[in-house]
Amino acid sequence: MSAAGSARLALVPADAEAPPPPPFDALVRSSAARAALAARTRRVMAGIWTAGCVLLVTGPLLAYATGDASLGGMVLAGAFLLPMSGLALFCLALYEHSRDAVTTLVAAVVTFACAVALIGPANRAAVEMYVAANQAELNAVAEEIGSLAAANPPNGDRTGRLGRLIGENFNVRLRRIGITSATPIDGGLLFTSDVGMEYTLFYAGGGAGPPDTCGMRQMRFIGGRWFEARCREYDND
Repeated sequence: MSAAGSARLALVPADAEAPPPPPFDALVRSSAARAALAARTRRVMAGIWTAGCVLLVTGPLLAYATGDASLGGMVLAGAFLLPMSGLALFCLALYEHSRDAVTTLVAAVVTFACAVALIGPANRAAVEMYVAANQAELNAVAEEIGSLAAANPPNGDRTGRLGRLIGENFNVRLRRIGITSATPIDGGLLFTSDVGMEYTLFYAGGGAGPPDTCGMRQMRFIGGRWFEARCREYDND
């Protein structure tokens, strides 16, 4: 090697650091990191949204067995989980401008629509399960109240007396199976339940009584002599 070449090599330190990457490379890495963070956040929010939709359906379905716990889950989903995660998914779709973000948002909307559509059937299934689980006691109470009403016709001023007799003799048993009141009407008995989302049962006992104060719009057959009654006064609430 010539003396001139050796001089040029000596000017470059052996431990010199590599030149810094161009700004464009750093920008690409930063953008990729933000995209990965947004994707992870989107997956978490989608999971929370799905959990909220599941709580909407399982709330009325399991209310007869779990009581206020499942209804509390519905309140949690409707007041916190769904609004929070839904807003996050919408904002992420605006931020990412990606097919995956938009697909996740559309899937969330479809999932919510399906959950809302299933609330009614879930509640009806819960009523049927509740009646089936308490069928023997409900039948026994209904027959005894029917016999009491037949022996004490609810006419004129005796209506209040019959109500007191039912309360004195059956309140404890009715409360034990989730019934808040039992009312003789023409053709049977009306039982109001506070289990789950609350509903009214009609027992077709065939007995005579006062007119139907519930103003039933329709009845859905459950089993035996039992029907679920939809009252006009509840429909107007």
